[in-house]
Amino acid sequence: MQSFYMDDNHIKITASVVVPFPSIFSKKFIYVLNKKDGKWGLPAGKIKPFERIDLGGERETLEEANIHIVLKKLLGISYFKSERGSSVISFNYWGEYIEGIPGHNGKENIQEVKALSLDEIVDFASKKIIRAGQVNIDPIRDYLSGNFMPKNSIRNYN
Repeated sequence: MQSFYMDDNHIKITASVVVPFPSIFSKKFIYVLNKKDGKWGLPAGKIKPFERIDLGGERETLEEANIHIVLKKLLGISYFKSERGSSVISFNYWGEYIEGIPGHNGKENIQEVKALSLDEIVDFASKKIIRAGQVNIDPIRDYLSGNFMPKNSIRNYN
């Protein structure tokens, strides 16, 4: 059996999801507060080996925010250095809320789930309590400006 080992010398692949809440017409978005570092961010996480990136985004949103979504469009791809020094490529999606009550389910390192406005998010960033700074702000701006790509822009061959 082959095992996979990731260290900080590899590029990590993640998916993050912009979820307007309670509907696609909302100006508030689901953010999660991480217990480890006390910072807010979009529902996001590492893609498992050979997992489809879009399905990983839906899985991470369910795990972290306790809501079911359907991904609608790709907002962009971010390449950045994480606060721990890792190289990260994040696929940023717009996800439409389907069902569930936002909140943490105790399984993830999530302390709180809230719907925040762009102004609140920018304020949190100025206080240095937004994870990865612009990486968790620009997808909201892309969503609000209608800057979308087709979800199938990312081809999965697994």
